[in-house]
Amino acid sequence: MPTILNALWWTLLRPCKGRGRCRWNAKGRETMRRLRSSLIPPGTLVLQGALLIGEDSFGPQSYVRLLPGQALDLKTQTGCVLYENRRDWTEAEEGSFALAGDRMDWRQGMVPGLKVTSLHEGLTKHTALVRWAPDTRFNPHTHVGGEEILVLAGVFRDEHGAYPAGTWIRSPHMSHHRPFTEAEGATILVKVGHLQVPG
Repeated sequence: MPTILNALWWTLLRPCKGRGRCRWNAKGRETMRRLRSSLIPPGTLVLQGALLIGEDSFGPQSYVRLLPGQALDLKTQTGCVLYENRRDWTEAEEGSFALAGDRMDWRQGMVPGLKVTSLHEGLTKHTALVRWAPDTRFNPHTHVGGEEILVLAGVFRDEHGAYPAGTWIRSPHMSHHRPFTEAEGATILVKVGHLQVPG
């Protein structure tokens, strides 16, 4: 059975009064202006607003992945909300990168009605954004290494329930489900193959 939360791990970035920009956590406390990637989770998705990295702007559904120890100035002019995946690095990485949400390469998924854009792929894990058209049904399947889903828009469904936008679902190693959508469709962030496999 999956773990379901109707809340997110998120960080609010907003402009500071005075010098520079400040980072605020979900409780509204200022933490710092210049961040090292040890403080930025390996996978960060922009949910609302725009994140500025150098001169580049990354709006909703943009994805940022940083190597451990890399320093980075994060700024925002209007504020933004970020979803942070706080899992530890378990595989070697080739480099840091950021993908702009408005320039993603969407491809046909495994069944009609699915559009997929890959965000990151490792040896055993994969992170992607998936757009589900209304009334789409996927094949029943099992997840080796588990699965985490964050519902970004619409309502994602399976035989265990209906999950509206803002719901986070964590399904353990070898979990099984038959996902689908109804009239609302859905957009999800999905990560598979990264949860502990019993040894």
